[in-house]
Amino acid sequence: MENKNAERVFGQPDQHTYYNAVQLSLPVNTLISLEKDDPVFAFLEAVESIDFSRYVRPVTSNNTRSHDRGMLVKVLLFGYMNGVKSVNELSRLCRTDLRYLYLSSEERPSAVAFFRVCDQLTTSIDSLFFDLSGEITALLDINTSTQFVDGTKIEANAQKNTFVYRKRIVNARDRLSLRITESIKSLDHACYNCQIAVADGIIVNSEVYQTPSDAVTWISFMDRWNRYTGTYPEKPVADTGYGGYDNYLYNIRNGIELVQKFPMYGKEHDKKFASRKYLPQSWKISEDGYRICPKGRVFDQRGADRETVIRCGNSVIQQIFTEGRHCAKCGMKKECLNKSNRCGFKTITKNVIREELESKVRENLSTEEGIRLKTERSEQVEGAFGVMKQDMKFTRFHRKNLKNVRMEFILNCLGYDLLKYYRCWLSIYHSQTEYRN
Repeated sequence: MENKNAERVFGQPDQHTYYNAVQLSLPVNTLISLEKDDPVFAFLEAVESIDFSRYVRPVTSNNTRSHDRGMLVKVLLFGYMNGVKSVNELSRLCRTDLRYLYLSSEERPSAVAFFRVCDQLTTSIDSLFFDLSGEITALLDINTSTQFVDGTKIEANAQKNTFVYRKRIVNARDRLSLRITESIKSLDHACYNCQIAVADGIIVNSEVYQTPSDAVTWISFMDRWNRYTGTYPEKPVADTGYGGYDNYLYNIRNGIELVQKFPMYGKEHDKKFASRKYLPQSWKISEDGYRICPKGRVFDQRGADRETVIRCGNSVIQQIFTEGRHCAKCGMKKECLNKSNRCGFKTITKNVIREELESKVRENLSTEEGIRLKTERSEQVEGAFGVMKQDMKFTRFHRKNLKNVRMEFILNCLGYDLLKYYRCWLSIYHSQTEYRN
């Protein structure tokens, strides 16, 4: 039976005419096109030379409905660039969004297809990251010799109440000692320590660690860059959490400039720290390099040396200075000495090599370039984390276990790089358009 209502719709319907409920599809006669400054065009330029089939296994099934896995990786990256991280949402967009229809060659991959690709990327995500980030830095002509390093803690996909009740658990130590021990062990893994290195706004290195300390990640993080690039960054700028004796010696061995702060950096200008007059680190230093106590006594009496081997196998030789005879007669003795002090006089240890390294750091960061680098570090690294957490809504991991978490974090970093490239590409496009006009 002929549908008269449908005839009216496909003809010249008025604004009050609607096609009936049994209509399953409509012929679309209107040309739909994307704007020339659409993000998809910047994305295609950024990934033009990347063969995504290298990072996934080829399809071996005879199933005609199997999708090209390289294409799925491309769609996945474009999704992360635009804040779309759900595989179900990606599958839906491949049916409804013109950009995703184009990237998927008008195929309709299911969520399961994206899940399988993600599973394969857990073993090849590092190669994908360094290849794509390297391509972006080359397109933008970015010098990666200077990098800004920092980390942040991102919540794991664990019980949401884990953090809420930690204080309560710790306070109940006497009553639930056994349970407290088990709970605290699980809390150590409630967050992942996510590290990035940024060069001119682009994330060029990224990794996930389960250790909460930033200092112990430094060597592994620098080795990671060397493993994929064959070089070391000349000036990796970092805050006080990355300074330390082992890390400085590692830098010296590999030709890395000392531009990461040490824990006590800048304390000499801290009024609160300087007010702790009985703390040897806050004492003034004589021209000969000896500390001067609040009573005015120069601690230049070297008593002995102490040699120890620390975490990375490095030897530490500490010089021990004391002024026992003068401490015995000092009126500040009671306030100056700790209650645990059994010898009855003040003892100062001096690591000569460490102090020389710290002096070099202080010298490098006090120059005009050093001051600029300190300012840029907070702007670039913290700015990158801010965009990822606020704009891209990446505040909590959705996947579990370390290999899946690493893949998720690195995909977010690649999404950030692609978004950053699009913004640079957009500014160039608009400037060229204005020039033509």
